[in-house]
Amino acid sequence: MVKEFVYEWPELVKIVEKLKRGEKLEESDKLWVKGLAEATGWDGEDIIEELVNVDVNPSERVKKYMELHEEYFDEALKLKVRGDRRQAGEKLWGAVTALIKLYAARKNVYVSHWGRGKLESFITYNVEEEYKQLFRTLLDKVQVFHENFYEANLDDKTFDERWMEAVELVSKVREVVLSGLTN
Repeated sequence: MVKEFVYEWPELVKIVEKLKRGEKLEESDKLWVKGLAEATGWDGEDIIEELVNVDVNPSERVKKYMELHEEYFDEALKLKVRGDRRQAGEKLWGAVTALIKLYAARKNVYVSHWGRGKLESFITYNVEEEYKQLFRTLLDKVQVFHENFYEANLDDKTFDERWMEAVELVSKVREVVLSGLTN
């Protein structure tokens, strides 16, 4: 298991072990999974799959993170069209965390993405200088939607303006992340 994971998330090690043995999760375990899902904007099933594969070489997860990014991004767009701004913003947050995880996997770097600081550190130490500001701006832009999911603090006009800005940034970061990707 990844040393960083064991050191920083010892309470999750037992959950990972249970999942790998195919054991049923207790209610307290399910609360951890729910908390991670809330922190990431991912679904609980995807968090469980992520935990089961915590010790897999990150480069082997490129395809999975691409699938997650596309799934959450498509879902965000559909939710926005239906007028569910809060859920749309949260799925956009999930799409961006998956996109950053995809870039990390391409670089064979493990990132536990349920802490904003981990995403920030990845950007600081692993993203090329010419792209750091782009990644940071995107992360900052979508963090607002993650907060709005819980606080409902954005009026419709503000949400829509920020949405357009964020979607444009996602497109730019995707170009960087996917350049040269042949998988």
